[in-house]
Amino acid sequence: MENAEQNSQESEQTEDEIELGKNIIEENTKLKIVPAINATETIEVKKDEEVNVTEIINGWVCVETQNTKGWIRKEKILTKAEQEKIAQEQQAAQEAAEQQVAQEQAQNSQKTMYVNASTVNVRKEPNTSSEIVTNATMNTEVVVQSEEGGWSKVTVNGRDGYIATNLLSATRQTTSRSSTTRRSTTSTQTQDTTASTTSSASSSGAAVVAKAKSYIGYKYVYGGSSPSTGFDCSGFTSYIYKQFGVSLNRTAAGQYSNGTAVSRANLQPGDLVMFGKSGINHVGIYIGGGMIVHAENKTTGVTTDTINSGYYNNNYVGARRIFN
Repeated sequence: MENAEQNSQESEQTEDEIELGKNIIEENTKLKIVPAINATETIEVKKDEEVNVTEIINGWVCVETQNTKGWIRKEKILTKAEQEKIAQEQQAAQEAAEQQVAQEQAQNSQKTMYVNASTVNVRKEPNTSSEIVTNATMNTEVVVQSEEGGWSKVTVNGRDGYIATNLLSATRQTTSRSSTTRRSTTSTQTQDTTASTTSSASSSGAAVVAKAKSYIGYKYVYGGSSPSTGFDCSGFTSYIYKQFGVSLNRTAAGQYSNGTAVSRANLQPGDLVMFGKSGINHVGIYIGGGMIVHAENKTTGVTTDTINSGYYNNNYVGARRIFN
């Protein structure tokens, strides 16, 4: 009698670890119409599928999927403790991966480059309204510490500052008298505003697209924002732009306040594009040719789609340019 009571208590304690509400399937298993071993089976639920637990009885769990409802053994559900452990492991793996990337970037970030214009401004901060620290002339050697948003953090002649990235080259320039004359007639202010703005924005957008497309095929996970866990739509865009030193708001609707508005007719690669039937509930990255790359859903994961027909054409909301 005492053993029976103890087993009953242990069973209750084990079952208590599984909470009503959203849970995760631990392995592929078929639903039964009633909580019994020999009961008729219906559909199969897949490993990692999210289900809604509505009832727990004697080691059996009643779950709801998008299509049906049925019973499975409680061992087929990840307990709260197991889910927390997996989340911790994924977080640790993500942090380790990010730390490794940061270390590699730090090791590879410093490089020698050369000024490719007659005279450029070295500024205190990475924007054209910031204080000018010094000037650098054609073929001046600079040490690039890092790059962000179309600007390079550099050390030049013993002083630190920022130069528009497109005003630097990996090799020294060979200039003729005529080209030197043409360069000298262009003001330094024009060089680090007009020239850098268009060129750096274009090159940065292309880099964003290349990075985003490298994750095509990764899985969709609601709330996910890293390659190790998977992505949802805004988690994907946030992660991609984070690789370029840009912090975006976490939701699709929130990202509609990032950057600057851009018309559909003037979309450029790298722009964020938002969609929704009532409000904004989806975001992707424009890659050119009327296409986006995005974390679409659990079926397709990270993929590409056209915005010129179908759902994304009919539910287009607007776009934001992050690199101006």
